Amino acid sequence: MSDNEGSVFVVGESDASIERLIEMLEHVGYQTVACKNLKQVNFRAKENPLPIVVLSLSSTFLPALVEDPTLTTCIEESLVVGVLNETDLPIAIDLFRAGVADVWLQGIQENELQESLLRLEQTRKLRVQSNHDGKKLEIINAELEKSLRMLKQDQLAGLEVQKSLMPE
Repeated sequence: MSDNEGSVFVVGESDASIERLIEMLEHVGYQTVACKNLKQVNFRAKENPLPIVVLSLSSTFLPALVEDPTLTTCIEESLVVGVLNETDLPIAIDLFRAGVADVWLQGIQENELQESLLRLEQTRKLRVQSNHDGKKLEIINAELEKSLRMLKQDQLAGLEVQKSLMPE
């Protein structure tokens, strides 16, 4: 078994950024599970509680998420990370606002992922704990704000986080 509980479910088409993220996740002890869609995640996550779900954004994958938001109900106790290119940002923002993903990573640099993943892992654990406390939204939002602030500081190193909860 891996050093960390649960698995990483990678959904959508793979590209260089996704491959680097997968390598880093496996390096720190996660088991990677490739899934064609979120329905597969729903089915396979039953045996792997508390997964991190990585959404690989592609022109064919994104519209399905927008059209069928029920696909996201299977990952309510997961930390969802979207990996995108600049061209995908507009639709990524829409998905973020719809609650499909918690964090969007852009311009991933392999050597910067370790620290970011530790922050995401802490957020994930806090989310699970908060589900039992009945203070889910307050705790998650506070921790995500903190994580996003810290991740934003990594911009000079090439890691950017897109946050779309700010008013237009």
